[in-house]
Amino acid sequence: MVRLTAECAAPAGSVWCCGDVVRMTVDDDDQKGYTWEAGYADGLNIREVLEEDEGGSIEKSIAKLVAETRKKQRTLEKPAKIRLGIMRYVYVAIDCSRSMTSKVMPPSRFFVTMKILSNFLDKFFEQNPIAQIGLILVKDKKAERFVSLTGNVRALKENLNSINEAICSGDFSLQNALQLALTNLKSLPGHVSREVIVIMSSLSTVDPGNIFSTFEILRGHNIRCSVIGLSAELFVCKQLAKITNGRYDVVLDADHMEMLLAQHTAPPPSTKAAECNAIRVAFPPHINIKERSFCVWWVVFFSFK
Repeated sequence: MVRLTAECAAPAGSVWCCGDVVRMTVDDDDQKGYTWEAGYADGLNIREVLEEDEGGSIEKSIAKLVAETRKKQRTLEKPAKIRLGIMRYVYVAIDCSRSMTSKVMPPSRFFVTMKILSNFLDKFFEQNPIAQIGLILVKDKKAERFVSLTGNVRALKENLNSINEAICSGDFSLQNALQLALTNLKSLPGHVSREVIVIMSSLSTVDPGNIFSTFEILRGHNIRCSVIGLSAELFVCKQLAKITNGRYDVVLDADHMEMLLAQHTAPPPSTKAAECNAIRVAFPPHINIKERSFCVWWVVFFSFK
């Protein structure tokens, strides 16, 4: 028998054999795994967040997360003494690539998106009566302005109902969608709030050039860009929201998507770089005149007679 002592130590992972006795030394790092794995697991806590039920489903855990997020949103204290952008001009870019036909959100991502977006329009104009919204459809690597900026909610909903899932095809292009929105928003006055909301289902974007340069141009024009992802978190979308001071959220289910989209109904805080112009607003006074006076119609009538 061979005894391993401090003076005669074997390298980590080596095997020592003597007769019918086999001893194997294992490094402690092999048992614990890599350091970066431990840090990732501790930060994620996936088993604590998503607990499986008796049938192996995580649906209840997702519903619990959505409920906690809604509760947190209701109890969140709104900051006081902030300037809001009341006059809002918003373009909603809708991903109409083939990924929208996925049945992950039954009956399909496209159907759920159209339904939630239609409800969002009603809530949006309730809180922003003087705002305007435009629609952009993105498919086949191209972006198309489907509806120009308008405050007519009925026209917007009619145009939404006129499209169906059959139009979904090709790949998504985030850069083309942003450039089209930029072309229509950059000429607006500086005191208005210019925003882009991208509803993105694809896990990739096919762009004609350097998309990060487009992000800088958007920031230069004070255009706030937000993304609602239907699949998974993407670095390019995260950078877009970070550079333009927008929001980036990834949905869990249809209810969660409706909640995330509803967060865009409230006017965003206005930036310091935004122009501030005073507008005089007054109403005509009502004066009760007891003395007799000539009617203007009679004065005009007798002057031409």
